[in-house]
Amino acid sequence: MKIKVSNGNSKIGKDTFILNITSATDCPTKKLGLCKIPKQCYALQPELRWTNKHHGNILCSRRLQTKIFDSLTPKEIAKQIIQKAKNKIKYQIKYLRIHESGDFRNQKDVNKISRIADYLAKEDIRVYGYTARSDLKYSNLSKNLVLNGSYFMIHNQFFPVMNYSKEAIKCIGNCRICNLCKEAKGLTIENKFHGVAFNKIKEK
Repeated sequence: MKIKVSNGNSKIGKDTFILNITSATDCPTKKLGLCKIPKQCYALQPELRWTNKHHGNILCSRRLQTKIFDSLTPKEIAKQIIQKAKNKIKYQIKYLRIHESGDFRNQKDVNKISRIADYLAKEDIRVYGYTARSDLKYSNLSKNLVLNGSYFMIHNQFFPVMNYSKEAIKCIGNCRICNLCKEAKGLTIENKFHGVAFNKIKEK
């Protein structure tokens, strides 16, 4: 089976592949009650909205990604990603972003992503992402993997906020020109609520 990755979006640059382990609908963090903002999930919106023939069924596609991820070894996944990167003539792939939707299901997922990061290090493709799974262990991870904890520290921690604190390190909302979450520096990065999620919070 062939691993499914997307290449950038409106926020993430074309130098980045995106790999999802699970869908937002099936997000293990939400089911475990570990997500601090379940009603403001950005990743869930396209799964609810884009189910017609024009856009394709996003939920089905992401659930298929889960099956493919489980069927392949870390080495096989890395090999396919490297080959896809080499096929991108116009853009040099520098990053693999995990968890545009969903989260780690268990410790096995963490360990598998870490092994994938080890293989991708040989091609200078940095792996990074976000997780709210504060119940899992993050010791002995690949040096090529940067994880940002949602409301808790791993390599960095990421805080969605209503208003920035006085000395905040601010997320500018544009990963094309920012590397804050891609480097392990022990930073607390604040991201201000905006758009649909922000409006829902104000209504409470």
